[in-house]
Amino acid sequence: MAGRKYAEYHRINEQGQEEKQCKDCKEWFVMNSENFGKDNGTQDHFHQSCRTCQRAYNSKVYQKDPEKVKARTFEYRKLHPDKYKQHIKTRNQTAIHKERHRKAEKRRRDEGIYQEWQRNNKDKVKDYNNTRQHKNHKITTQEWESCKMYFNHCCAYCGLPIEEHYITRRGITKLGDFHKEHVDHFGTNDLSNCIPSCNSCNSQKWEFPFEEWYNENNPIYSQERYNKIAKWLNEDYQKFIKIKKVAGL
Repeated sequence: MAGRKYAEYHRINEQGQEEKQCKDCKEWFVMNSENFGKDNGTQDHFHQSCRTCQRAYNSKVYQKDPEKVKARTFEYRKLHPDKYKQHIKTRNQTAIHKERHRKAEKRRRDEGIYQEWQRNNKDKVKDYNNTRQHKNHKITTQEWESCKMYFNHCCAYCGLPIEEHYITRRGITKLGDFHKEHVDHFGTNDLSNCIPSCNSCNSQKWEFPFEEWYNENNPIYSQERYNKIAKWLNEDYQKFIKIKKVAGL
């Protein structure tokens, strides 16, 4: 049975979800990793402060002595590389961080920061392009058009229609095509591993495994779209590859 102190800062809301009160702002939040950071030293394994209050506190500590904070972080990464990598991986999956990352990426593109870096690091860009895992797709134009048509000319992940897929390059915004998204980042380059993806979803998924990234914890998740992706990857893509082989295209 929970003690009095635990019951004082925890409650069950009308939807049957357990909520926790932040010790700083006194607001109530659903007790999950999106609202509270992990803390194995507490009874419920969540931090006593909500993420907003914790970020405010961390910001004050950093401003007071940034070098000390950097040194501590570097030392932790050095002593516990696997734990740190897992922490970053988990953090990157939260809706808050994804939105923050999306805005930062857009700002860098709009302000030309990416273009400036590419101009100043031509050798790195060249090496990346030469060694990129999926530089050359083994997908014909007909196969790609069939793939997009199968998904109704929408992003397979979030459902964004091609008519709304605008991209910005060098300060110019225009209608763009979807990415030939590799569901398995380290898989094949043919149609069996390809679905159409918008810029945002392509960037967010990155190297994450499909099941790990596209699930009920992802704000853009849809069971219907998940089923369609699975059906395409498991069987339907073969219809279009078979057409290519028979026709000799």
